[in-house]
Amino acid sequence: MPFEWQPELEKVDEVPEKLRALYTKVDAAEGAPEKYVLDEELAKRLDTSALTGTLRKERDSNKALRGQLAGFEKLGLKTPEEVEQRLAELGTQLADAQKGVKGAEVWAKERTLLEEKHSKVLGEKEAEVKRLTSVLHKQLAEGAVREALTKNEGAIELMLPIMAPHVVLVEEAGKFLVRVVDDEGNPRENKSGSPMTVDEYVVELKKDSRFTRAFKGTGSSGGGMPPGAPPGGIPGGGKLTALERIQRGFGRK
Repeated sequence: MPFEWQPELEKVDEVPEKLRALYTKVDAAEGAPEKYVLDEELAKRLDTSALTGTLRKERDSNKALRGQLAGFEKLGLKTPEEVEQRLAELGTQLADAQKGVKGAEVWAKERTLLEEKHSKVLGEKEAEVKRLTSVLHKQLAEGAVREALTKNEGAIELMLPIMAPHVVLVEEAGKFLVRVVDDEGNPRENKSGSPMTVDEYVVELKKDSRFTRAFKGTGSSGGGMPPGAPPGGIPGGGKLTALERIQRGFGRK
């Protein structure tokens, strides 16, 4: 059986005779067994603990590398060059993906800002269209009133404030038409059941004794209302306010 070197021995006769000179007897305490120690320099050379640790680390590293190699082989990569090339490709793909994510975030912010700006501008345009539409409707309605009053020789400045609230522009079957309405905004009709025209409305007022002075050739004069006449107002409509009667010259003195 080959001899195994020991750093310390109690009996030197265990060592082959030709190697006993490498062991030195050391003084032991009283009653303690004899002790032989191996030459210090030789002991250092024979100490394999560091080598064993290194070998263990190397084995562990090789095991990890074998696991990584198995993973690469599953991807169809067999050589270090193929692995390096694949890693470079993955790095490029990752960079492109990150650019795409950042680009998407920037575009999302830009789109939000554009939508907010568009909504604001659209709201302003819609408000402006409504305002202009209202002005246009008013002008068209008042134009119809002025035309009817001129045709019937009525005083436009006196009758326009009275008639204008009851003449509106409505949309019917895609067409804008002038209609006469009552105080509630309901369309008025003539005797035949058709929508009342502005001319018919003017003729109605022209025949009303309260407004005869506003038309030429009626044979009436004076500034007051005939005895027994109802308070100021519009036939088929509501009462005039005191301020309106004063401004229009139809109130009692």
